[in-house]
Amino acid sequence: MRILVALYLFVIAAGCGPHKSLKISVINPADSSRADQPAVLSRAWIDSFSGKSCECMIPVIEDSNFVLIPSQCDDINKDGKWDELAFVISLRPKEEKILSLRWVKKEKAPKYKMRTNIRFALIDNGNYNETFSAVRLKGTDTRYTSTILQMEGPAWENDKVGFRNYFDERSGMDIFGKITPDMVLDSVGINASYHEMQPWGMDILKVGNSLGAGSIALLIGDSLYRVGPGCKGTYELLFEGPVRSSLRLGYSEWKINDRNYSITHDITIWAGSYGYENSVSVAGAKGDESLVLGIVNKDTDSLMITHYNNRFVSLITHDRQSISGEFLGMSLLLNAVDFKNADSTSRTKGEIIETFYAQLHLPMDQPVFYSFFAGWEKTDSLFASKEQFLGLLSYQSYLRSKPVIIHIKN
Repeated sequence: MRILVALYLFVIAAGCGPHKSLKISVINPADSSRADQPAVLSRAWIDSFSGKSCECMIPVIEDSNFVLIPSQCDDINKDGKWDELAFVISLRPKEEKILSLRWVKKEKAPKYKMRTNIRFALIDNGNYNETFSAVRLKGTDTRYTSTILQMEGPAWENDKVGFRNYFDERSGMDIFGKITPDMVLDSVGINASYHEMQPWGMDILKVGNSLGAGSIALLIGDSLYRVGPGCKGTYELLFEGPVRSSLRLGYSEWKINDRNYSITHDITIWAGSYGYENSVSVAGAKGDESLVLGIVNKDTDSLMITHYNNRFVSLITHDRQSISGEFLGMSLLLNAVDFKNADSTSRTKGEIIETFYAQLHLPMDQPVFYSFFAGWEKTDSLFASKEQFLGLLSYQSYLRSKPVIIHIKN
């Protein structure tokens, strides 16, 4: 009897007692349907209703028909314990869905289809070895970088589109146009050129010396600086899962004249989205800088700037600007409060050329958030229409102004 009591007290002390199941209400307040709407529940919020959770159990989500909804538990602060439960959900206009949160042993966690993926691999004697952290290469020569790094740097994808970062002092962003929902980046560039059409798609953007597909820069006075030449650049995989994946690009000891900056650029891609999300923090700012976000304009002369209800601003291009000549729409979606103005670089002179850019306020003590979207007509023929691509941005801004409402259902 004493042994049983002692064992019971040990289990309670370890925090692995029964976990309370929950009923969760998810409400769409918008007049439009939502497909693959991202949702995040913090562990602290779940524990406040379910009781303190232990590391031997994880939560899963079911709909009213007891069908599992793909989800993942992510360790945000890198302490070895999960901090957030993430999932995506589809909702009709004004719909409320009642979901069940229950607990399963970690070793019996369901396996879901991967709809997001991050790939970064080093090339060594013909072998492609995936890495979860790395220091950026020096120089800007693609002929060198492409022999050291698969796809020349970290790449991220979902079931709609893919992107990559040139992990050298170019720091550009590129687009992989996809014609399959499968995760393909693990093998891209190994046995076939991604500059030519493959069964999965291809590299579709001419980046050159532009800021490409959403790269960042700093504007100080009237001088525009590409982020990080000569500084230490780093890559870190933050988390990866079936519904979202995230990586971090870091730039430290970046010296401009008498200034010294450190920049953290977190990139997250969600399942079902035609873009990726960004969080940029700058340490060492003096207050007179602007954060710059770019879109290459090598094959277009037209920039559209749209304001949505004083809450969001989008910079949009749509033209036959893919490498093989198809229609490609690209857009930056910004918080209106951050937006200063838009401009363009020279097409031939300067460190950064052939770029439309947004100039943003740079807060001293908080990150700046923005999104980048890409719609290629071979992914969806609707993107051959400028109006359809503009509609995607209008739809995204509207949904963001009407966030889903999540609460416990009694």
